[in-house]
Amino acid sequence: MSRAFAILLGVVATAGAAGAQGPSSPNFVLLDDGLDGGGGGECSPAFASFHALAPLSGATMTSTEFDLVLGFLGVEDPSPTNAPVIFGVTPGFGPMAGGTAIAIAGLNFDKFGVGPSILVDVAGVPATGVVVVSNTHIDALSPAGPSGPNSLTVSSSFGSDTLPEGFIHTPAVLSSPAVMLGGSLELKNYGPTSAILFDAFASPSLASMPSPFGTIFLDTSILFNVIEDGLYPAPNGIHLVSFPVPTDPSLSGLNLHFQTAVMLSSVPQTIVLTNRSTSVLS
Repeated sequence: MSRAFAILLGVVATAGAAGAQGPSSPNFVLLDDGLDGGGGGECSPAFASFHALAPLSGATMTSTEFDLVLGFLGVEDPSPTNAPVIFGVTPGFGPMAGGTAIAIAGLNFDKFGVGPSILVDVAGVPATGVVVVSNTHIDALSPAGPSGPNSLTVSSSFGSDTLPEGFIHTPAVLSSPAVMLGGSLELKNYGPTSAILFDAFASPSLASMPSPFGTIFLDTSILFNVIEDGLYPAPNGIHLVSFPVPTDPSLSGLNLHFQTAVMLSSVPQTIVLTNRSTSVLS
């Protein structure tokens, strides 16, 4: 069963400190840590405090001249694991054709010499050129895959870990998953800077129609052009726009679906349709 865990901090600082400093500084030292709010820590005669965090809560550490607010850090089974743990992927996107050099950060990539058994895949397709650089670093080349965010998995003989949307195959479109009325909806398009242009469309209803350019996911009878003749800017090819959402109660619960048509070249004319992304208004 998953258990809430928190960090218990013991803080030592000299009198007269203006505020919290980093744990590596001379006047701010991490003395103790523990799981599940079990207590612990040490106090110094000069300046010290510690506070255990209750599950799913926050806490404040105070003294005469020191105030530090702590937030809950996470919910996870604190039992040690030998399986790989993924922190992130850099870069987090690359062409659908594959071949992007990526670096994966995490833990347990070579624990107990398990590095030779490490495998990496994106959307179930194995990556190539996998090199376990260290226990916390893997280099690889992304495989080919479908447009949009796809899961990335690192596995070893001890187990595996997966980032559900760890790598984005481009061209792709991503929109804010949930947007409050009166807020802003962000639409992010990924693509090659060499593309001629792209158009992004929105519709409140879905379809699934094959075309020479890929599957059309939007209902073409209720279609809005939200970006016309867009360009993917250098250096990374990420185009970001933000749309204000009216404060209109009738929009609550509305799903807006987005898809982008990309012209990669004019001669010969090459057009690619991206994935579909959905935003829910509330």
